Amino acid sequence: CSSDLSNLLKGFQCHVNLIQYNQIDEVEFKRASMRSLQLFQSRLSNNGIAVSFRKSRGLDKNAACGQLRQNARNK
Repeated sequence: CSSDLSNLLKGFQCHVNLIQYNQIDEVEFKRASMRSLQLFQSRLSNNGIAVSFRKSRGLDKNAACGQLRQNARNK
C-alpha cells in the first residue's frame, strides 16, 4: 500500500522506481495494470516521495527480470 510505503520512507531522502511485475507461470502474482501503477505513483508523489515509473524491457522475448531466472532453472 502506498500509505504504508510513504510512512516507512518518511524522513529518508530517497527515490522509488516503479516497474511492472513480469509474470512467470510458477508464481501466482499478477502484473499490475498501468492505471494501478499510475495511482500508486500519484499517491507516493503526493506524500512527498520522489518516484519514477520505469518501462519493463525484454517482456516480448521472455527475457525480462524474473523470466530469465525461471528460464535458467527450467533447463
